[in-house]
Amino acid sequence: MKKLFYAFAALAVVASCAKVAEVENNVEPKDEKNLVRLTIRTQAPQTKTYIEQVGSTNKYQPSWNEGDKLAIFFDSTKSAKDAELENYGDDGDPAEFVGDVSVSTGDHTIYAFYPATTVFKKGSTDQKVELQVATVQRPAANTFDPSADIAVAKAYSINVTGNSVDIADMVFARLLSTIKVTVTESNGDIDPAETINAISITGEANLTGALVWDFVSEDATAASDNATVTADLAANPIAFGTPIYLLVNPATLAAGSELTVTVSTSAHEVTKTINSLPKDFVFPLGGISELRINLDGDASVAVAPPVSEPTSGWSLVKKLHWLRPGDEVAIVAAAHDVAVSTTQNSNNRGTVDVTVSDDIMTINNTVQRFTLENGTVANTYSFKSINGAQTNNYIYAASSSNNYMRSKAAKDDNASFSIVIDDSGVATLVASGSNTHSFMRYNTSGMFSCYNKESSIKEEVRLFKLYASYSVPALDTPTNLDAVDVDGDVLVTWDAVSDADSYTVSCGETVQTGVTDTDYTFLGVAPGTYTVTVKAISNDHSVKLDSDVATTSVTVVDSGSGTDPDLSGDYLIGYYTSSNTWVLMTSSVNSKDYYESETTSVSTAFASLNSSEFVTAGYNTNDYLWKVEKDANGYSIKSYKTNKYVALKVDDNKASAEGALDDDDFTTYFSISISEDIATITSKFKTARSLKYNTSAPRFAFYTSAPNISLIPCSYDNRTAVTLSFANDNLAYNTENYATCTGQVVSASPNVAAITNNITYTLTGDAIGNVNASSGTVSLNGTSGTATITASFDGDATYRPASSSYTINVVSATATADWELVNDFSSIVSGDKYMFVAKYNETDYYMSSATASVKNVSAVVLSSDPTSSSFVTNNNMWFILTGDTSTGFTASNSDGKTLQITNDNNGLKVATGDGTVLTFQSGDSGLTGTIVKGSDGSQTRYIGCYQGNNWRCYTSVNNNIKACQYRWYHYIGE
Repeated sequence: MKKLFYAFAALAVVASCAKVAEVENNVEPKDEKNLVRLTIRTQAPQTKTYIEQVGSTNKYQPSWNEGDKLAIFFDSTKSAKDAELENYGDDGDPAEFVGDVSVSTGDHTIYAFYPATTVFKKGSTDQKVELQVATVQRPAANTFDPSADIAVAKAYSINVTGNSVDIADMVFARLLSTIKVTVTESNGDIDPAETINAISITGEANLTGALVWDFVSEDATAASDNATVTADLAANPIAFGTPIYLLVNPATLAAGSELTVTVSTSAHEVTKTINSLPKDFVFPLGGISELRINLDGDASVAVAPPVSEPTSGWSLVKKLHWLRPGDEVAIVAAAHDVAVSTTQNSNNRGTVDVTVSDDIMTINNTVQRFTLENGTVANTYSFKSINGAQTNNYIYAASSSNNYMRSKAAKDDNASFSIVIDDSGVATLVASGSNTHSFMRYNTSGMFSCYNKESSIKEEVRLFKLYASYSVPALDTPTNLDAVDVDGDVLVTWDAVSDADSYTVSCGETVQTGVTDTDYTFLGVAPGTYTVTVKAISNDHSVKLDSDVATTSVTVVDSGSGTDPDLSGDYLIGYYTSSNTWVLMTSSVNSKDYYESETTSVSTAFASLNSSEFVTAGYNTNDYLWKVEKDANGYSIKSYKTNKYVALKVDDNKASAEGALDDDDFTTYFSISISEDIATITSKFKTARSLKYNTSAPRFAFYTSAPNISLIPCSYDNRTAVTLSFANDNLAYNTENYATCTGQVVSASPNVAAITNNITYTLTGDAIGNVNASSGTVSLNGTSGTATITASFDGDATYRPASSSYTINVVSATATADWELVNDFSSIVSGDKYMFVAKYNETDYYMSSATASVKNVSAVVLSSDPTSSSFVTNNNMWFILTGDTSTGFTASNSDGKTLQITNDNNGLKVATGDGTVLTFQSGDSGLTGTIVKGSDGSQTRYIGCYQGNNWRCYTSVNNNIKACQYRWYHYIGE
């Protein structure tokens, strides 16, 4: 193995200055041990790790941090002791570590390692200790992962004569090399808005893995080879071209060797292999080297969708670097939905059923949950139980001759498992101790245990990780709850709930507990309207909690109530789910012979269904409209789309579509009555069933239980829809070339003479010229301004109305500028006019000050540079209202309406009322990158331009609005 020489040139002087600790008078015998308070102070100024100059003023020079620990060895013969950081200051300040150690009086040599967690185990002799160079590191932009750093101090001589020892000016030197890694891509294969979530580098050298430190020779030797180092950036994604820093063994990637880089973005995974490096890449001890990777070029590049780490629930682990010490995990069979249970049998673990759907697992308290810890062997993990009878015990491979897996309190090599995870999430877990039956497997006879791979290969396992706090799940809320008045009795029905032990049912003030069926009848209920509820009950709340309450209502009426009007007409058929939300029955029938449904939002709750008719935009088409007809046999329901009739198949709940009226093999005739806006549509012949919406399927079909749908009167416009469109949304001219403008001719679909011959053009806005009403030709008169050209078709008996518009901006070629770029927020003056501009994909958009909807404010293309041309319109001006603009301000338009943030759909609006108090947030250079920040009363939100579409507000600048650059302009034209 390659030997890594640890140079201590910088420490030689320090070693000569090491202080021998002061001693106390009460000297103990030299051969006895006593408890000694050890205090270590670092040298000041102390840089635990120094990287390089970043920016123009700052060094990346991390100080010692709260929670840091040192691993301490005496005379290289004892186990490691910890000294914990107690006092620390800013960068460059000393740090003080304190710990109580058991050591005999007399002379000793002390060794210190940082961090304490880097020490995995003592080496093969007393003079060596094994350290771990992290394979997976978690840096952020322009930083490295401080927990991956390894530093060691020169040996110090001390003399113990009392119960305290102080060491001053201890200096640490780094054992690793730093690589500055920058990834770029310019061919356009990847959207520039994508961020990098992970970078893996593999070279033909030992980059990470185990190192053995020799106390005597003070050097390090590679103990195990690992050619890969991975930056896990999921928590802090970076943009292409942003550097990160990785810590690796000092090594050399030789010229001609192979280098592989894998980059995972928010939408892709790209692998590039360089088959022959053009020169040696040297990673020096304690130094920094630079590695720039361009994903373009002729080298092999494969682009595939990435596998993103989940963010919630019990999720399947598909990448090894998703696992971290401290994670909560469960072990599940690879091909069956069974997990390791809390039951420890004599020589194996029991099983418990779990539910796995789309790589998300649902569990209960009998599933064994583990805390993941570092194992006693490098690059291994241990599983510590955190619930059940085996809490705080570790599972381990228990035999070399039998298939045993047991639990014990002490962690050792047999309880330390190496983990390999393939792309499908199948994990291979192998214990690292001397017991050879070491492969953890699921035995389909109903157990988990450890096996000899050669003689008994059972099913492999999967690991699921918890990304949210665990709580006992509740039973599902009962569904399809119905309550029906049957001659004064109330029949309540619902669907069964899995794992429920019983149900509690109520009707008004009457409550019935312990119901084990899925229906219950309340007898002799007086006329009136009642609330009906059902709750699923669990007898063991450690496994499942009671469900939420399902609620409906029922009206008990005198016999003969209800109406039977003539209901012939056009209708939507729907189920009301909540305020302004309906599920509509489509006119098509799917392969299962059930009518399809679609959730939609309509403009009214249809409180009076029988008194008004409605045109529901987007749903008064053949796809959703039904024609109810009546003859001597009863009502029929016909699809406008297919001209077929709703039919009920005999002795079944399936709804079918039939081309003719019939009452033999199926029935297309129904009785219809409406009470309390609920339509009862019941078959008149054969089996008596009523049309109903099944909320659990979901679908419309026929059932014997009470109906829950409504007939929604709808004025149907059966004319053909028309689309008008222009080639360009905006045209820009100046007063020198205005004469070349001829305007645009609108395109019509369908392109028929009845439409194209009846299109008229109008011009609105500034008086820049006029438009020919028939041809659309525009004549400009040399006046600067902005106008809108609209093409309109009024519609006729065959085609629906339609319109389309585009904008013409004309600016003066010789006019002086009306605007100046704001370069300093302190120069902004209350009461003046300003314009807010965003650049997205090389196009400038200004924030319209015209009245906006509650969802967003319009983004309008800025046709020219406002600092070099005249561009004046009330729609782009904002007034800074009186206030201290350095701490907060509000903005209004020329009508006095203010800019307001709302938490409704990331909303931004221009409306009457108090404006949102905003503050400026500056970028790195001038005002480029400026964001305006405000609060909706509960959280901070940032105003930005969403991909040039419109202006909105978000809780973060890192996603939807990060791709824009922002500028302020001051209006100086007055």
